[in-house]
Amino acid sequence: MGPLSVAQYLAPGRLTFDLVVMDEVSQLKPEDAIGVVARGGQLIVVGDPKQLPPTDFFQRLDVEDRDDASDDDRAAVEEGESILDVAMSIYQPARRLRWHYRSRHESLIAFSNNEFYQGDLVVFPTPFPKRQDLGVRWHEIP
Repeated sequence: MGPLSVAQYLAPGRLTFDLVVMDEVSQLKPEDAIGVVARGGQLIVVGDPKQLPPTDFFQRLDVEDRDDASDDDRAAVEEGESILDVAMSIYQPARRLRWHYRSRHESLIAFSNNEFYQGDLVVFPTPFPKRQDLGVRWHEIP
């Protein structure tokens, strides 16, 4: 269950967890995670700080629509800290997963691997290196 589902469907104080594992937490706000974190005896937080932070897009629209919204209100709403940011500031040293397994072709992760991860990701080679419908290719358009 995700943290919001735990808060919505499980009554407080009735169920605890030995271990809470939270994945993809770069987009999860601390206030959305705290309820499930408090129910666990141990916590594993997994995420990528290179991914986008939590978004307040709809809240920002609401603030911008109000005529009386001050600049302080806008700044507070636009800031996006994730539970990953909090965990990385508390639990040191942070450890990284080194394997990338999602891409069907290694060229899809090559740029990120070189630019963001210093070429440190282990990327599995594609079993289809010559297939034209997979990977990244350059097509000149006159």
